[in-house]
Amino acid sequence: MKSFLALLILPQCVLMGVGCAPPSSGPSRASPFQPLPAISGGTLLVTRDGLHAVAADAARDGVWVVDLAQWAVRGQVSLEPGEEPGRLVEGEAGQVYALTRRGGELLQVDVEQVRLMERRRVCSAPRGLAYEMAGKLLHVACGGGELVTLPAGGGGPVRVLRLRPGLRDVVPEGEGLWISSFQSAEVMRMSSSGILLSRFLPPAMSTGGSAEAMEPAVGWRLVADPAGGVALLHQLAFSGEVRLTQQPQARPPYAGPSSTPEGQCGQGLVHGAITTLGPSGAQARDWQVALGVLPGDVAFSGSGSHLAAVSSGSRRVVVGTRAWLEGSAGRCAPLAERSFELPDQPVAVAFTPGGELLVQTVDGWGLTRLLGHGYERLTLGEAPSFESVVGARRFHEPSPSHVSCASCHPEGGQDGRTWRFDTTGPRRTQPLQGGISAMAPFHWDGSVPDLRTLLVETLVNRMGGTPPSEPEVSALGAWLDTLPLEPPLQPRAAEVAHGRALFESPMLGCTRCHTGPRLASSTLVDVGTGGAFKAPSLLRLATRAPYLHDGRAATLTQVLGPTGGSVHDVGFLLAPAERAELEAYLESL
Repeated sequence: MKSFLALLILPQCVLMGVGCAPPSSGPSRASPFQPLPAISGGTLLVTRDGLHAVAADAARDGVWVVDLAQWAVRGQVSLEPGEEPGRLVEGEAGQVYALTRRGGELLQVDVEQVRLMERRRVCSAPRGLAYEMAGKLLHVACGGGELVTLPAGGGGPVRVLRLRPGLRDVVPEGEGLWISSFQSAEVMRMSSSGILLSRFLPPAMSTGGSAEAMEPAVGWRLVADPAGGVALLHQLAFSGEVRLTQQPQARPPYAGPSSTPEGQCGQGLVHGAITTLGPSGAQARDWQVALGVLPGDVAFSGSGSHLAAVSSGSRRVVVGTRAWLEGSAGRCAPLAERSFELPDQPVAVAFTPGGELLVQTVDGWGLTRLLGHGYERLTLGEAPSFESVVGARRFHEPSPSHVSCASCHPEGGQDGRTWRFDTTGPRRTQPLQGGISAMAPFHWDGSVPDLRTLLVETLVNRMGGTPPSEPEVSALGAWLDTLPLEPPLQPRAAEVAHGRALFESPMLGCTRCHTGPRLASSTLVDVGTGGAFKAPSLLRLATRAPYLHDGRAATLTQVLGPTGGSVHDVGFLLAPAERAELEAYLESL
Protein backbone atom coordinates (compact mmCIF):
# COMPACT_ATOMS: atom_id res chain seq x y z
CA MET A 1 0.00 0.00 0.00
CA LYS A 2 2.99 2.30 -0.35
CA SER A 3 1.55 4.38 -3.17
CA PHE A 4 -1.78 4.87 -1.45
CA LEU A 5 -0.19 5.78 1.84
CA ALA A 6 1.75 8.43 -0.03
CA LEU A 7 -1.56 9.66 -1.39
CA LEU A 8 -2.76 10.34 2.14
CA ILE A 9 -0.07 13.01 2.42
CA LEU A 10 -0.57 14.54 -1.01
CA PRO A 11 0.81 18.06 -1.42
CA GLN A 12 -1.59 20.97 -1.29
CA CYS A 13 -1.51 21.54 -5.07
CA VAL A 14 -3.17 18.16 -5.63
CA LEU A 15 -5.68 18.61 -2.84
CA MET A 16 -6.72 21.90 -4.44
CA GLY A 17 -7.15 20.24 -7.82
CA VAL A 18 -4.20 21.79 -9.65
CA GLY A 19 -1.26 19.86 -11.04
CA CYS A 20 2.05 19.90 -9.23
CA ALA A 21 3.85 19.43 -12.51
CA PRO A 22 2.86 20.53 -16.02
CA PRO A 23 0.73 17.80 -17.60
CA SER A 24 1.49 16.34 -20.98
CA SER A 25 0.07 18.04 -24.04
CA GLY A 26 -3.70 18.29 -23.87
CA PRO A 27 -6.12 16.19 -25.86
CA SER A 28 -7.28 17.32 -29.26
CA ARG A 29 -10.80 18.65 -29.46
CA ALA A 30 -13.52 16.86 -31.33
CA SER A 31 -15.34 19.24 -33.65
CA PRO A 32 -18.75 17.58 -34.12
CA PHE A 33 -21.40 18.16 -31.45
CA GLN A 34 -21.79 14.82 -29.69
CA PRO A 35 -23.50 15.32 -26.35
CA LEU A 36 -22.30 13.42 -23.32
CA PRO A 37 -24.59 10.84 -21.72
CA ALA A 38 -25.81 11.41 -18.18
CA ILE A 39 -23.37 10.21 -15.53
CA SER A 40 -23.92 6.67 -14.28
CA GLY A 41 -20.48 5.85 -12.78
CA GLY A 42 -18.69 2.59 -11.98
CA THR A 43 -16.99 2.05 -15.35
CA LEU A 44 -13.37 1.28 -14.43
CA LEU A 45 -11.47 -1.83 -13.34
CA VAL A 46 -7.88 -2.94 -12.82
CA THR A 47 -7.10 -6.53 -13.79
CA ARG A 48 -6.16 -8.87 -10.95
CA ASP A 49 -2.55 -9.11 -12.14
CA GLY A 50 -2.24 -5.32 -11.98
CA LEU A 51 -1.02 -5.03 -15.57
CA HIS A 52 -3.99 -3.30 -17.17
CA ALA A 53 -6.76 -0.84 -16.50
CA VAL A 54 -9.94 -1.20 -18.52
CA ALA A 55 -12.33 1.74 -18.86
CA ALA A 56 -15.82 1.69 -20.35
CA ASP A 57 -16.21 5.05 -22.07
CA ALA A 58 -19.84 6.05 -22.55
CA ALA A 59 -18.82 9.43 -23.96
CA ARG A 60 -16.95 7.87 -26.88
CA ASP A 61 -18.79 4.51 -27.06
CA GLY A 62 -15.73 2.36 -26.55
CA VAL A 63 -13.76 0.20 -24.13
CA TRP A 64 -10.17 1.31 -23.52
CA VAL A 65 -7.29 -0.88 -22.39
CA VAL A 66 -4.37 0.84 -20.64
CA ASP A 67 -0.91 -0.65 -19.98
CA LEU A 68 -0.23 0.46 -16.40
CA ALA A 69 3.50 -0.29 -16.44
CA GLN A 70 4.00 1.91 -19.49
CA TRP A 71 1.13 4.27 -18.59
CA ALA A 72 0.01 4.17 -22.18
CA VAL A 73 -3.14 3.29 -24.09
CA ARG A 74 -2.87 -0.16 -25.66
CA GLY A 75 -6.00 0.23 -27.72
CA GLN A 76 -9.74 0.71 -27.90
CA VAL A 77 -12.64 -1.57 -28.71
CA SER A 78 -14.95 0.72 -30.68
CA LEU A 79 -18.71 0.25 -30.37
CA GLU A 80 -21.69 1.58 -32.25
CA PRO A 81 -22.86 5.13 -31.41
CA GLY A 82 -25.30 5.19 -28.54
CA GLU A 83 -24.50 1.74 -27.11
CA GLU A 84 -23.19 3.37 -23.91
CA PRO A 85 -20.85 0.81 -22.32
CA GLY A 86 -21.30 0.54 -18.56
CA ARG A 87 -20.29 -1.95 -15.86
CA LEU A 88 -17.16 -4.11 -16.27
CA VAL A 89 -15.98 -7.33 -14.64
CA GLU A 90 -12.95 -9.57 -15.08
CA GLY A 91 -13.52 -13.27 -15.71
CA GLU A 92 -10.71 -15.69 -16.46
CA ALA A 93 -7.26 -14.17 -16.86
CA GLY A 94 -7.15 -11.83 -19.82
CA GLN A 95 -10.93 -11.75 -20.32
CA VAL A 96 -13.06 -8.75 -19.39
CA TYR A 97 -16.81 -8.49 -19.82
CA ALA A 98 -18.73 -5.25 -20.32
CA LEU A 99 -22.38 -4.31 -20.58
CA THR A 100 -23.88 -1.91 -23.10
CA ARG A 101 -26.55 0.03 -21.24
CA ARG A 102 -28.44 1.05 -24.36
CA GLY A 103 -27.42 -1.82 -26.63
CA GLY A 104 -28.68 -4.51 -24.26
CA GLU A 105 -25.66 -6.74 -24.78
CA LEU A 106 -22.86 -8.47 -22.89
CA LEU A 107 -19.45 -8.01 -24.51
CA GLN A 108 -16.40 -10.20 -24.06
CA VAL A 109 -13.08 -8.38 -24.57
CA ASP A 110 -9.64 -9.98 -24.87
CA VAL A 111 -7.40 -7.59 -22.94
CA GLU A 112 -4.08 -8.75 -24.40
CA GLN A 113 -5.24 -8.41 -27.98
CA VAL A 114 -7.63 -5.53 -27.28
CA ARG A 115 -10.24 -7.32 -29.35
CA LEU A 116 -13.98 -7.87 -29.08
CA MET A 117 -14.46 -11.62 -28.86
CA GLU A 118 -18.22 -12.00 -28.53
CA ARG A 119 -21.55 -10.22 -28.15
CA ARG A 120 -24.53 -11.72 -26.38
CA ARG A 121 -27.99 -10.26 -25.99
CA VAL A 122 -29.01 -10.29 -22.32
CA CYS A 123 -31.90 -7.89 -21.65
CA SER A 124 -33.22 -4.50 -22.67
CA ALA A 125 -31.45 -2.51 -19.94
CA PRO A 126 -28.39 -4.30 -18.47
CA ARG A 127 -27.06 -2.40 -15.47
CA GLY A 128 -25.10 -4.58 -13.01
CA LEU A 129 -22.52 -7.27 -13.81
CA ALA A 130 -20.67 -9.83 -11.68
CA TYR A 131 -18.48 -12.88 -12.23
CA GLU A 132 -18.91 -15.93 -10.02
CA MET A 133 -15.57 -17.68 -10.06
CA ALA A 134 -16.69 -20.97 -8.52
CA GLY A 135 -19.27 -21.71 -11.19
CA LYS A 136 -17.68 -19.64 -13.96
CA LEU A 137 -20.96 -17.78 -14.28
CA LEU A 138 -21.89 -14.22 -15.16
CA HIS A 139 -24.80 -12.50 -13.43
CA VAL A 140 -26.50 -9.49 -15.03
CA ALA A 141 -28.92 -7.23 -13.13
CA CYS A 142 -31.30 -5.49 -15.54
CA GLY A 143 -33.22 -2.25 -15.21
CA GLY A 144 -36.33 -4.09 -16.35
CA GLY A 145 -36.17 -6.37 -13.31
CA GLU A 146 -34.54 -9.48 -14.79
CA LEU A 147 -31.59 -11.19 -13.12
CA VAL A 148 -29.89 -13.12 -15.93
CA THR A 149 -27.27 -15.82 -15.32
CA LEU A 150 -25.05 -16.97 -18.19
CA PRO A 151 -22.04 -19.28 -18.56
CA ALA A 152 -18.87 -17.19 -18.87
CA GLY A 153 -17.61 -19.41 -21.68
CA GLY A 154 -20.46 -18.53 -24.02
CA GLY A 155 -24.03 -19.48 -24.78
CA GLY A 156 -27.45 -18.35 -23.68
CA PRO A 157 -28.85 -17.83 -20.18
CA VAL A 158 -29.02 -20.76 -17.79
CA ARG A 159 -31.47 -18.87 -15.57
CA VAL A 160 -33.65 -15.75 -15.79
CA LEU A 161 -35.36 -14.54 -12.63
CA ARG A 162 -37.88 -11.70 -12.78
CA LEU A 163 -37.62 -9.58 -9.66
CA ARG A 164 -38.69 -5.93 -9.86
CA PRO A 165 -37.87 -3.03 -12.21
CA GLY A 166 -34.91 -0.86 -11.32
CA LEU A 167 -32.20 -3.42 -10.49
CA ARG A 168 -28.76 -1.84 -10.30
CA ASP A 169 -25.85 -4.04 -9.19
CA VAL A 170 -25.21 -7.68 -8.36
CA VAL A 171 -22.40 -9.05 -6.16
CA PRO A 172 -21.70 -12.78 -5.56
CA GLU A 173 -20.68 -13.89 -2.09
CA GLY A 174 -20.36 -17.46 -0.93
CA GLU A 175 -23.34 -19.39 -2.21
CA GLY A 176 -25.56 -16.38 -2.67
CA LEU A 177 -25.97 -13.04 -4.40
CA TRP A 178 -26.44 -9.46 -3.25
CA ILE A 179 -28.65 -7.33 -5.55
CA SER A 180 -29.37 -3.60 -5.29
CA SER A 181 -32.17 -1.40 -6.59
CA PHE A 182 -31.48 2.02 -8.02
CA GLN A 183 -34.25 4.41 -6.90
CA SER A 184 -35.03 2.73 -3.58
CA ALA A 185 -31.41 1.95 -2.53
CA GLU A 186 -32.71 -1.40 -1.29
CA VAL A 187 -30.31 -4.34 -1.07
CA MET A 188 -31.62 -7.90 -1.45
CA ARG A 189 -29.91 -11.12 -0.39
CA MET A 190 -30.67 -14.16 -2.58
CA SER A 191 -29.66 -17.81 -2.30
CA SER A 192 -27.80 -19.59 -5.09
CA SER A 193 -31.06 -21.33 -5.99
CA GLY A 194 -32.82 -18.02 -6.55
CA ILE A 195 -34.76 -17.77 -3.29
CA LEU A 196 -35.06 -14.27 -1.86
CA LEU A 197 -33.72 -14.48 1.68
CA SER A 198 -33.93 -10.92 2.97
CA ARG A 199 -34.18 -7.23 2.12
CA PHE A 200 -32.28 -4.33 3.66
CA LEU A 201 -32.58 -0.54 3.53
CA PRO A 202 -29.86 1.85 4.70
CA PRO A 203 -30.80 3.55 7.96
CA ALA A 204 -32.24 7.04 8.01
CA MET A 205 -30.23 9.84 9.61
CA SER A 206 -31.73 12.45 11.93
CA THR A 207 -31.31 16.07 10.87
CA GLY A 208 -31.64 17.34 14.40
CA GLY A 209 -35.20 18.52 13.97
CA SER A 210 -38.30 16.73 15.35
CA ALA A 211 -39.48 13.99 12.98
CA GLU A 212 -37.46 15.20 10.02
CA ALA A 213 -34.85 12.78 8.74
CA MET A 214 -32.66 11.97 5.76
CA GLU A 215 -34.05 8.78 4.21
CA PRO A 216 -32.28 6.32 1.90
CA ALA A 217 -32.63 7.05 -1.81
CA VAL A 218 -30.87 6.22 -5.09
CA GLY A 219 -28.35 3.43 -4.67
CA TRP A 220 -25.60 4.38 -7.11
CA ARG A 221 -23.11 1.56 -6.55
CA LEU A 222 -22.95 -1.79 -4.73
CA VAL A 223 -19.52 -3.40 -4.38
CA ALA A 224 -18.01 -6.33 -2.51
CA ASP A 225 -16.36 -5.51 0.80
CA PRO A 226 -13.06 -7.45 1.16
CA ALA A 227 -13.88 -7.81 4.87
CA GLY A 228 -17.08 -9.67 3.93
CA GLY A 229 -20.49 -8.52 2.80
CA VAL A 230 -21.07 -5.49 0.61
CA ALA A 231 -20.90 -1.70 0.63
CA LEU A 232 -23.58 0.52 -0.90
CA LEU A 233 -22.85 4.06 -2.09
CA HIS A 234 -26.17 5.85 -1.99
CA GLN A 235 -27.99 9.11 -1.43
CA LEU A 236 -29.98 10.26 1.57
CA ALA A 237 -32.92 12.57 0.90
CA PHE A 238 -34.80 14.93 3.22
CA SER A 239 -38.17 13.56 4.36
CA GLY A 240 -39.64 16.77 5.81
CA GLU A 241 -41.53 19.62 4.22
CA VAL A 242 -39.59 21.72 1.71
CA ARG A 243 -40.44 25.37 2.37
CA LEU A 244 -40.55 27.29 -0.90
CA THR A 245 -41.91 30.42 0.82
CA GLN A 246 -38.79 31.19 2.87
CA GLN A 247 -37.70 34.80 3.17
CA PRO A 248 -35.05 36.03 0.68
CA GLN A 249 -32.38 36.29 3.36
CA ALA A 250 -32.94 32.67 4.42
CA ARG A 251 -31.00 29.80 2.95
CA PRO A 252 -32.39 28.54 -0.39
CA PRO A 253 -35.19 25.97 -0.09
CA TYR A 254 -33.09 23.17 -1.58
CA ALA A 255 -30.29 23.81 0.92
CA GLY A 256 -32.10 21.49 3.30
CA PRO A 257 -33.38 21.89 6.86
CA SER A 258 -32.04 24.86 8.81
CA SER A 259 -31.38 22.56 11.78
CA THR A 260 -28.42 21.01 9.98
CA PRO A 261 -25.13 22.86 10.60
CA GLU A 262 -23.38 24.39 7.61
CA GLY A 263 -20.64 22.26 6.10
CA GLN A 264 -21.95 19.01 7.57
CA CYS A 265 -23.10 15.96 5.62
CA GLY A 266 -26.74 16.95 5.87
CA GLN A 267 -26.28 20.20 3.95
CA GLY A 268 -28.64 20.11 1.00
CA LEU A 269 -31.84 18.15 0.51
CA VAL A 270 -29.76 15.25 -0.82
CA HIS A 271 -26.30 14.02 0.12
CA GLY A 272 -24.18 10.90 -0.11
CA ALA A 273 -23.49 8.08 2.35
CA ILE A 274 -21.94 4.61 2.47
CA THR A 275 -23.69 1.70 4.17
CA THR A 276 -22.03 -1.68 4.68
CA LEU A 277 -23.72 -5.02 5.33
CA GLY A 278 -21.92 -8.00 6.81
CA PRO A 279 -22.02 -11.47 5.21
CA SER A 280 -25.40 -12.34 6.70
CA GLY A 281 -26.80 -8.83 6.52
CA ALA A 282 -26.02 -8.22 10.16
CA GLN A 283 -23.56 -5.73 11.58
CA ALA A 284 -24.73 -2.95 9.27
CA ARG A 285 -22.63 0.19 9.47
CA ASP A 286 -23.70 3.56 8.12
CA TRP A 287 -20.82 5.84 7.14
CA GLN A 288 -21.99 9.43 6.81
CA VAL A 289 -19.20 11.16 4.91
CA ALA A 290 -19.01 14.60 3.32
CA LEU A 291 -18.80 13.17 -0.18
CA GLY A 292 -20.06 16.22 -2.03
CA VAL A 293 -22.73 16.31 -4.74
CA LEU A 294 -23.74 13.26 -6.76
CA PRO A 295 -21.93 10.12 -5.54
CA GLY A 296 -20.77 8.09 -8.53
CA ASP A 297 -18.50 5.22 -7.51
CA VAL A 298 -16.76 3.56 -4.58
CA ALA A 299 -13.81 1.14 -4.41
CA PHE A 300 -11.85 -0.74 -1.75
CA SER A 301 -8.17 -1.51 -1.88
CA GLY A 302 -7.32 -5.19 -2.25
CA SER A 303 -6.98 -5.76 1.49
CA GLY A 304 -10.01 -3.66 2.32
CA SER A 305 -7.98 -1.37 4.56
CA HIS A 306 -8.58 1.71 2.39
CA LEU A 307 -11.51 3.11 0.48
CA ALA A 308 -12.09 5.76 -2.18
CA ALA A 309 -15.38 7.33 -3.27
CA VAL A 310 -16.25 9.67 -6.11
CA SER A 311 -18.48 12.75 -6.01
CA SER A 312 -19.07 13.34 -9.71
CA GLY A 313 -20.93 16.63 -9.35
CA SER A 314 -18.38 18.22 -7.00
CA ARG A 315 -15.46 16.79 -9.02
CA ARG A 316 -14.15 15.35 -5.76
CA VAL A 317 -12.52 12.09 -4.75
CA VAL A 318 -12.60 11.17 -1.05
CA VAL A 319 -10.08 8.68 0.32
CA GLY A 320 -9.52 7.22 3.75
CA THR A 321 -8.73 4.20 5.87
CA ARG A 322 -11.35 1.76 7.10
CA ALA A 323 -10.45 2.63 10.69
CA TRP A 324 -11.26 6.29 10.05
CA LEU A 325 -14.54 5.44 8.34
CA GLU A 326 -15.61 3.05 11.07
CA GLY A 327 -14.97 5.82 13.57
CA SER A 328 -17.64 7.86 11.78
CA ALA A 329 -20.25 5.08 11.83
CA GLY A 330 -23.65 6.31 12.91
CA ARG A 331 -22.75 9.98 12.75
CA CYS A 332 -21.77 12.60 10.22
CA ALA A 333 -18.08 13.09 9.50
CA PRO A 334 -17.83 16.71 8.32
CA LEU A 335 -14.56 16.22 6.45
CA ALA A 336 -12.96 13.34 4.63
CA GLU A 337 -9.63 12.04 5.85
CA ARG A 338 -8.27 13.20 2.50
CA SER A 339 -10.08 14.66 -0.48
CA PHE A 340 -9.12 16.43 -3.64
CA GLU A 341 -10.77 18.00 -6.66
CA LEU A 342 -10.16 17.42 -10.35
CA PRO A 343 -10.69 19.84 -13.23
CA ASP A 344 -13.05 17.33 -14.87
CA GLN A 345 -15.95 15.27 -13.56
CA PRO A 346 -14.78 11.93 -12.09
CA VAL A 347 -17.08 8.95 -12.64
CA ALA A 348 -15.12 5.90 -11.46
CA VAL A 349 -12.24 4.82 -9.20
CA ALA A 350 -10.14 1.67 -8.88
CA PHE A 351 -7.10 0.60 -6.87
CA THR A 352 -4.14 -1.25 -8.34
CA PRO A 353 -2.76 -4.24 -6.37
CA GLY A 354 0.17 -1.98 -5.43
CA GLY A 355 -2.12 0.63 -3.88
CA GLU A 356 -2.18 3.30 -6.59
CA LEU A 357 -5.55 4.96 -7.11
CA LEU A 358 -6.89 5.48 -10.62
CA VAL A 359 -9.71 7.90 -11.43
CA GLN A 360 -11.72 7.98 -14.65
CA THR A 361 -13.16 11.32 -15.78
CA VAL A 362 -15.95 11.79 -18.25
CA ASP A 363 -15.48 15.13 -19.95
CA GLY A 364 -11.76 15.77 -20.32
CA TRP A 365 -8.56 13.80 -20.04
CA GLY A 366 -9.87 10.30 -19.43
CA LEU A 367 -7.70 8.65 -16.76
CA THR A 368 -5.73 10.05 -13.82
CA ARG A 369 -3.18 8.21 -11.67
CA LEU A 370 -2.60 9.59 -8.19
CA LEU A 371 0.97 9.41 -6.93
CA GLY A 372 2.83 10.60 -3.85
CA HIS A 373 4.42 13.47 -5.78
CA GLY A 374 1.31 14.55 -7.65
CA TYR A 375 -0.71 12.97 -10.41
CA GLU A 376 -0.39 11.88 -14.01
CA ARG A 377 -3.06 12.13 -16.65
CA LEU A 378 -3.64 9.91 -19.64
CA THR A 379 -5.78 10.90 -22.60
CA LEU A 380 -8.33 8.39 -23.83
CA GLY A 381 -9.02 9.54 -27.38
CA GLU A 382 -10.33 12.97 -28.29
CA ALA A 383 -11.80 15.07 -25.53
CA PRO A 384 -15.37 16.24 -26.10
CA SER A 385 -15.88 19.72 -27.51
CA PHE A 386 -17.00 22.56 -25.28
CA GLU A 387 -20.39 22.61 -27.00
CA SER A 388 -20.96 18.96 -26.12
CA VAL A 389 -20.16 19.28 -22.42
CA VAL A 390 -21.57 22.63 -21.30
CA GLY A 391 -25.16 21.39 -20.88
CA ALA A 392 -24.09 18.17 -19.16
CA ARG A 393 -21.83 20.05 -16.74
CA ARG A 394 -24.58 22.45 -15.72
CA PHE A 395 -26.91 19.52 -15.10
CA HIS A 396 -24.45 17.67 -12.85
CA GLU A 397 -22.54 20.48 -11.11
CA PRO A 398 -23.37 21.68 -7.59
CA SER A 399 -25.55 24.67 -6.83
CA PRO A 400 -25.17 26.96 -3.79
CA SER A 401 -27.69 24.62 -2.12
CA HIS A 402 -25.22 21.72 -2.44
CA VAL A 403 -27.48 19.75 -4.76
CA SER A 404 -27.48 19.39 -8.53
CA CYS A 405 -30.23 18.73 -11.06
CA ALA A 406 -28.99 15.13 -11.14
CA SER A 407 -29.51 14.76 -7.38
CA CYS A 408 -33.26 14.38 -7.95
CA HIS A 409 -33.02 13.36 -11.62
CA PRO A 410 -30.27 10.70 -11.56
CA GLU A 411 -29.19 9.75 -15.07
CA GLY A 412 -31.75 12.28 -16.30
CA GLY A 413 -34.59 10.19 -14.88
CA GLN A 414 -36.22 10.40 -11.46
CA ASP A 415 -35.38 9.49 -7.89
CA GLY A 416 -38.57 7.57 -7.12
CA ARG A 417 -39.48 10.03 -4.36
CA THR A 418 -42.54 12.06 -3.49
CA TRP A 419 -41.39 15.42 -2.09
CA ARG A 420 -43.57 17.51 0.24
CA PHE A 421 -43.75 21.25 -0.52
CA ASP A 422 -45.40 23.90 1.62
CA THR A 423 -47.03 25.54 -1.41
CA THR A 424 -48.36 22.54 -3.33
CA GLY A 425 -48.32 19.51 -1.05
CA PRO A 426 -46.78 16.20 -2.16
CA ARG A 427 -45.30 16.01 -5.65
CA ARG A 428 -43.78 12.98 -7.34
CA THR A 429 -40.47 13.60 -9.18
CA GLN A 430 -40.93 13.42 -12.94
CA PRO A 431 -38.33 12.08 -15.40
CA LEU A 432 -36.64 14.39 -17.92
CA GLN A 433 -35.80 11.77 -20.52
CA GLY A 434 -37.29 11.47 -23.98
CA GLY A 435 -37.22 15.13 -25.05
CA ILE A 436 -37.99 17.83 -22.50
CA SER A 437 -39.09 20.32 -25.17
CA ALA A 438 -42.24 18.27 -25.75
CA MET A 439 -43.19 18.37 -22.06
CA ALA A 440 -44.04 22.10 -21.78
CA PRO A 441 -45.82 23.50 -19.87
CA PHE A 442 -43.95 22.03 -16.91
CA HIS A 443 -44.78 20.71 -13.44
CA TRP A 444 -47.78 18.55 -12.66
CA ASP A 445 -50.16 21.50 -12.72
CA GLY A 446 -48.71 23.01 -15.92
CA SER A 447 -47.92 26.26 -14.09
CA VAL A 448 -44.48 26.77 -15.70
CA PRO A 449 -44.85 27.81 -19.34
CA ASP A 450 -41.36 27.30 -20.79
CA LEU A 451 -37.86 25.99 -20.14
CA ARG A 452 -36.36 29.35 -19.21
CA THR A 453 -39.01 29.91 -16.53
CA LEU A 454 -38.45 26.37 -15.27
CA LEU A 455 -34.68 26.89 -14.98
CA VAL A 456 -35.06 30.23 -13.20
CA GLU A 457 -37.52 28.71 -10.74
CA THR A 458 -35.31 25.70 -10.06
CA LEU A 459 -31.73 26.97 -10.37
CA VAL A 460 -32.30 30.44 -8.91
CA ASN A 461 -35.35 30.46 -6.63
CA ARG A 462 -34.94 26.96 -5.20
CA MET A 463 -31.21 26.26 -5.49
CA GLY A 464 -29.96 29.80 -4.89
CA GLY A 465 -27.88 30.03 -8.06
CA THR A 466 -27.39 32.84 -10.54
CA PRO A 467 -29.89 33.44 -13.37
CA PRO A 468 -28.89 31.40 -16.42
CA SER A 469 -27.93 33.30 -19.57
CA GLU A 470 -29.73 32.65 -22.82
CA PRO A 471 -26.82 30.53 -24.15
CA GLU A 472 -26.91 28.48 -20.92
CA VAL A 473 -30.66 27.93 -21.23
CA SER A 474 -30.19 26.89 -24.84
CA ALA A 475 -27.25 24.58 -24.06
CA LEU A 476 -28.95 22.87 -21.12
CA GLY A 477 -32.22 22.48 -23.03
CA ALA A 478 -30.42 21.04 -26.05
CA TRP A 479 -28.56 18.56 -23.87
CA LEU A 480 -31.69 17.51 -21.98
CA ASP A 481 -33.41 16.82 -25.30
CA THR A 482 -30.70 14.25 -26.08
CA LEU A 483 -31.46 12.13 -22.99
CA PRO A 484 -32.95 8.88 -24.30
CA LEU A 485 -35.82 7.07 -22.69
CA GLU A 486 -35.01 3.98 -20.69
CA PRO A 487 -35.27 0.86 -22.88
CA PRO A 488 -38.73 -0.75 -22.72
CA LEU A 489 -39.29 -3.93 -20.78
CA GLN A 490 -39.42 -7.20 -22.66
CA PRO A 491 -43.17 -7.67 -23.15
CA ARG A 492 -45.39 -10.70 -22.85
CA ALA A 493 -46.70 -10.55 -26.42
CA ALA A 494 -50.16 -12.11 -26.11
CA GLU A 495 -51.13 -10.18 -22.98
CA VAL A 496 -49.76 -6.94 -24.40
CA ALA A 497 -51.81 -7.22 -27.58
CA HIS A 498 -55.02 -7.78 -25.64
CA GLY A 499 -54.12 -5.01 -23.20
CA ARG A 500 -53.53 -2.53 -25.99
CA ALA A 501 -56.97 -3.24 -27.44
CA LEU A 502 -58.49 -2.52 -24.02
CA PHE A 503 -56.44 0.67 -23.62
CA GLU A 504 -57.65 1.99 -26.98
CA SER A 505 -61.27 0.94 -26.49
CA PRO A 506 -63.97 3.64 -26.13
CA MET A 507 -65.24 1.77 -23.08
CA LEU A 508 -62.19 2.71 -20.98
CA GLY A 509 -61.45 6.03 -22.68
CA CYS A 510 -57.73 6.01 -21.81
CA THR A 511 -56.78 7.71 -25.09
CA ARG A 512 -58.89 10.77 -24.29
CA CYS A 513 -56.02 11.94 -22.05
CA HIS A 514 -53.07 9.74 -22.98
CA THR A 515 -52.58 10.40 -26.66
CA GLY A 516 -49.90 11.15 -29.25
CA PRO A 517 -46.40 9.66 -29.47
CA ARG A 518 -45.77 10.20 -25.75
CA LEU A 519 -49.23 9.06 -24.64
CA ALA A 520 -49.55 12.30 -22.70
CA SER A 521 -51.51 15.55 -22.68
CA SER A 522 -50.95 19.09 -21.43
CA THR A 523 -54.64 19.50 -20.75
CA LEU A 524 -55.39 19.66 -17.03
CA VAL A 525 -57.75 16.89 -15.90
CA ASP A 526 -59.23 16.08 -12.51
CA VAL A 527 -59.23 12.27 -12.29
CA GLY A 528 -60.56 12.32 -8.77
CA THR A 529 -57.30 12.66 -6.83
CA GLY A 530 -57.80 16.15 -5.44
CA GLY A 531 -57.07 18.56 -8.29
CA ALA A 532 -56.51 19.06 -12.00
CA PHE A 533 -53.16 17.90 -13.36
CA LYS A 534 -51.45 17.13 -16.65
CA ALA A 535 -51.74 13.60 -17.97
CA PRO A 536 -48.11 12.41 -17.79
CA SER A 537 -46.45 10.34 -20.46
CA LEU A 538 -47.02 6.62 -20.06
CA LEU A 539 -43.75 5.68 -21.76
CA ARG A 540 -41.57 3.53 -19.46
CA LEU A 541 -44.32 3.61 -16.86
CA ALA A 542 -43.14 0.35 -15.28
CA THR A 543 -39.97 2.05 -14.00
CA ARG A 544 -41.71 5.01 -12.37
CA ALA A 545 -43.52 3.71 -9.28
CA PRO A 546 -45.03 5.17 -7.15
CA TYR A 547 -47.63 6.79 -9.40
CA LEU A 548 -49.83 9.89 -9.75
CA HIS A 549 -48.89 13.44 -8.82
CA ASP A 550 -48.60 12.69 -5.11
CA GLY A 551 -47.22 9.15 -5.30
CA ARG A 552 -50.32 7.73 -3.64
CA ALA A 553 -50.40 4.58 -5.81
CA ALA A 554 -47.55 2.16 -5.15
CA THR A 555 -48.45 -0.11 -8.09
CA LEU A 556 -50.30 -0.01 -11.39
CA THR A 557 -52.93 -2.22 -9.79
CA GLN A 558 -53.64 0.59 -7.32
CA VAL A 559 -53.72 3.17 -10.13
CA LEU A 560 -56.45 1.14 -11.85
CA GLY A 561 -58.52 0.99 -8.67
CA PRO A 562 -60.09 3.45 -6.24
CA THR A 563 -56.66 4.78 -5.18
CA GLY A 564 -56.12 6.17 -8.68
CA GLY A 565 -59.29 8.25 -8.64
CA SER A 566 -62.70 7.74 -10.18
CA VAL A 567 -61.49 8.19 -13.79
CA HIS A 568 -58.84 5.48 -13.43
CA ASP A 569 -60.98 3.01 -11.50
CA VAL A 570 -61.71 0.39 -14.17
CA GLY A 571 -62.05 -2.56 -11.83
CA PHE A 572 -65.80 -2.77 -12.20
CA LEU A 573 -65.48 -2.76 -16.03
CA LEU A 574 -62.86 -5.48 -16.42
CA ALA A 575 -62.50 -9.09 -15.44
CA PRO A 576 -59.33 -9.89 -13.43
CA ALA A 577 -57.67 -11.42 -16.52
CA GLU A 578 -58.44 -8.32 -18.60
CA ARG A 579 -57.06 -6.03 -15.93
CA ALA A 580 -53.84 -8.07 -15.90
CA GLU A 581 -53.62 -7.70 -19.68
CA LEU A 582 -54.07 -3.94 -19.45
CA GLU A 583 -51.31 -3.73 -16.86
CA ALA A 584 -49.03 -5.86 -19.06
CA TYR A 585 -49.55 -3.40 -21.93
CA LEU A 586 -48.81 -0.40 -19.73
CA GLU A 587 -45.65 -2.09 -18.44
CA SER A 588 -44.45 -2.68 -22.02
CA LEU A 589 -44.62 0.97 -23.12
